[in-house]
Amino acid sequence: MILESLKVINFRVFKGAHKFSLAPIAHDNQHPPIVLFGGLNGAGKTTTLTAIRLALYGRQSLGISTTIKDYHQFLADSVHNSKVTGVKSNNASVELIFSYANLGVISHYHVKRSWTVLNNKVTETLKISQDGQLITNLGYDQAQSFLNELIPIGVSDLFFF
Repeated sequence: MILESLKVINFRVFKGAHKFSLAPIAHDNQHPPIVLFGGLNGAGKTTTLTAIRLALYGRQSLGISTTIKDYHQFLADSVHNSKVTGVKSNNASVELIFSYANLGVISHYHVKRSWTVLNNKVTETLKISQDGQLITNLGYDQAQSFLNELIPIGVSDLFFF
């Protein structure tokens, strides 16, 4: 699996849309093996990793025992709140694009997890595209199960730290 890009909209410290290229960039015909993030406290390093895990695992990204109520509270709290203006958005999203090889065939996936908060009620959607085609025959739970089978959460603990 190669993470290609991450896009966050109104997620935690990031107001508006921000896109991050995550694919290793070739230098002198050699591919670097890792991508590193650096920055001052509060710059968004942890938020970036949280967004990747949230895109892939949803509620499970917070721990196996996290309740739906706690997860919805986390999503509501993760919508950007401007400390300058005090204005809080009512929606946010995280999008992850990655390539995945299975039996020698490379597929490109686009995962978009978005949510809206209205009257303290959180409504979440999960959309998955494979090779540019939206996978439409999956409900929310089925889509999440598909991602869990593709990239088990236990494996991700070894790569996202």
